[in-house]
Amino acid sequence: MKNYNGVFLEEVDYQALSNIEKIIQKSIPFKNYKSPITYSLEFGFHAENGKIDTLIVFNKKFKKFPSSIFGLDNLRVLEFSCENQSFNDLNIELPEEISRLKKLKTLNLNHNGLKNLPESLYELTSLEYLLLEANSLTKISDNIGNLKNLKTLHLGVNHLKNLPDSLWELKNLEEFYLGTNNIKGIPKKIENLQSLKYLSLKDNPISFIPEEIGKLTSLECLDLEAIHTTNFPETFLNLRNLRELQVLLEYRISQKVKNLLKKLKDRGVVIYYKVKSK
Repeated sequence: MKNYNGVFLEEVDYQALSNIEKIIQKSIPFKNYKSPITYSLEFGFHAENGKIDTLIVFNKKFKKFPSSIFGLDNLRVLEFSCENQSFNDLNIELPEEISRLKKLKTLNLNHNGLKNLPESLYELTSLEYLLLEANSLTKISDNIGNLKNLKTLHLGVNHLKNLPDSLWELKNLEEFYLGTNNIKGIPKKIENLQSLKYLSLKDNPISFIPEEIGKLTSLECLDLEAIHTTNFPETFLNLRNLRELQVLLEYRISQKVKNLLKKLKDRGVVIYYKVKSK
């Protein structure tokens, strides 16, 4: 065991923190994170019995993933970010070695300028929270279907045009963020996501919403702001647990849509909307 700022760690874990400290030129504090740990935590680490289980590091000095991270075989939560650097200046790649972190439940790689993901990522079958927002991704592998334990998937603010069929088989998914991409359509298979509670499709050139969305009876929040249609299906009325709906309305909308929104509002759904100017 070696002493890292008052915390005794095994050699591999100690070296991992020491290597990161050299890169960012600051020490990493020990944190007593509240359980259960999900994501979006404070900068720092947590360890038990000399093994690091949570590591949250973000710094503009990162130019690549420190290889020593992949030796932390007890890691449950990893958040790594280059902190909003200009993506044009980044050449960050996620190494194949990510598959060594078999116990990971949360992986937050927001704001890293990632252009591709290694196929080995989809071997992390214990993952429950996968956050990949604000990168430069253009595709997601069909192997994402291997991540059957996923509860939260953030793919917003990328360059995605299509999604693999296997994604619509992630039946444990509760939160799905897809906003600010180039998605033009949502397949009927969306009906398979029966556990879904939050769905964001905002700011996509979506021209059609399938009726099957009405089968998502667990859905509580639906964000459709700034998509390319307000021709919402009547099956919205089947969303019995819906509490919030966000939309951007055209200056002129059909009476049919007005009636639909009124029925939802009368049922207690809170509707947040903006009206597009002429």
